[in-house]
Amino acid sequence: MTSPRHKTDRERTVKDSPSAIIGFAHDGRLVPVNPSAGKLLVDFEIESGCGEPLNEPAGQQETLSGLLRVLLNSGCLEWTFARKELRSKAGDRPIRIEVEVGPVTGEFAGFFKALAVVRDVTEKETAEERVRDAERLAVAQQIAMGAAHEIRNPLTSIRGFIQILQKRISTMPEKEYLNIMLEEVDRIDDLTGQMLMMSRQSKLNLKTVDLNDFLAKVCSMIEIASDESRISVIKEFDPDLPYVMIDAWQMKQAVLNVLKNAVEAMPWGGELRITTNYDRSDQVIEVKISDAGGGIPAEDLPYIFLPFFTRKENGTGLGLSATLGVVQSHEGRIEVETVPGGGTTFSMVLPVSTVGKGEGR
Repeated sequence: MTSPRHKTDRERTVKDSPSAIIGFAHDGRLVPVNPSAGKLLVDFEIESGCGEPLNEPAGQQETLSGLLRVLLNSGCLEWTFARKELRSKAGDRPIRIEVEVGPVTGEFAGFFKALAVVRDVTEKETAEERVRDAERLAVAQQIAMGAAHEIRNPLTSIRGFIQILQKRISTMPEKEYLNIMLEEVDRIDDLTGQMLMMSRQSKLNLKTVDLNDFLAKVCSMIEIASDESRISVIKEFDPDLPYVMIDAWQMKQAVLNVLKNAVEAMPWGGELRITTNYDRSDQVIEVKISDAGGGIPAEDLPYIFLPFFTRKENGTGLGLSATLGVVQSHEGRIEVETVPGGGTTFSMVLPVSTVGKGEGR
């Protein structure tokens, strides 16, 4: 016989468990055994013990109740395990779950014919994916850095010899050919510069900057080019923004990369919105750049920061990689929100500097 103390400890363990424990009553109804189970049934809008029995067709595993019925009908003579990605009735986000269904023995046998233990592993698996992505990106960054150095060294010599030839050759079309060669060398040099920025190996030349003024100047470069493309640039800056310490040149390139992508995402025009916000609780500044384009395909989203990944016909795949490298070298982070057909928002979150005007203006 179970002692009262052991029974109380067991009840407390079941009640406090983050896993949802659900009982299958003998009449087919689902009964939440602990608070986690009650919340789960509400999220998936499944009736519990006082409602109707499971009404999902047998074999329909695209819903939680359908998956539970399939596992229940498997016999429950021994514990059965399943892993599935489902959506709640709200459909706001996919939920990855692990489910174990097994027979009931002992004192619970009179109440249930089977028990299900459901665990939400979404955050755990998402964190593991981020670690794997970070490892892949680190390897790619090291490769890019090595390649950039190997390419850049001979480029310096090539550029020097072209400039010598430009002084000695004045006839056409040879002089024009040399100009084209120099432009292409400079383009390669710019690409290698982006690769080095992406690898986070470039030394930062930090200065105290008014970020609103800085962004306004960067946006002006885009506004001139966007007039003909029917793109409206909207700036919404937090007037109480503190100063930050940034490498102005590198950060300008990082912001321009995102702005150019936003413009290219709206070939027929639209709103390009740049906002700043000061989060006093976390002591960070958030810079959001939003477009009204077609959004980023879900299958591409995990790879957009990887070097050389691009869907553009003439793209290099280095812009966002370089941007990520710059932001991370400033001890910041980038977050991406995208909606198919509804646009994309890149958020650059940067730590606040106490230099200059300190806590604010």
